[in-house]
Amino acid sequence: MRLNLLFLLVFSLTAPAAELHGDGAVDTRIGLSSKWDVVLHNRARVRMAENDWYDVSLIPIFRYQVHPKVQLTTGAFFTRTEAKSGWRTVARPFVAGEYSIGRRPVTLASRTQYERLLVFGGADYNRYRERLRVIRNGSWKPYASTEFFVTKDGLVTTRYGAGVRKDIGRPDGVEFFYWYEARS
Repeated sequence: MRLNLLFLLVFSLTAPAAELHGDGAVDTRIGLSSKWDVVLHNRARVRMAENDWYDVSLIPIFRYQVHPKVQLTTGAFFTRTEAKSGWRTVARPFVAGEYSIGRRPVTLASRTQYERLLVFGGADYNRYRERLRVIRNGSWKPYASTEFFVTKDGLVTTRYGAGVRKDIGRPDGVEFFYWYEARS
């Protein structure tokens, strides 16, 4: 009961600046070796209140399996996103480390990521992300996550999400999720 009240309090404090978003993503993995693979991550986002698409991305991700529970990733987001001044292009190269623990039925996964946002026609900046995700293992993988975004100015936003992933064969998958963003 106390945890539920704390949860409601956190959301009520951030509700005025918060937005509910929906995402759809399709991954295609290409195995290069037993340790290396490339993931082509295609994503589209919609603001639920406006029922309008505002972000479409193609993200090549290179992954190196250091250990069965540890991955290093690098890649770049190439995004067309809607801003107040209209549509703009953003390139976002990144590096990340991912660690997971758990056994059936649940896995706990953590990701730490550094990004450089290259805004065409705007100011470039660095961003740091930390995500914690709880995943129910199986052929359908429902999950819940919390992610923090930090820039040189401090905490920018917190994102709470829930979704489901379905692997299609070994290399490919489809994912649908919603996230609630609480901006500072």
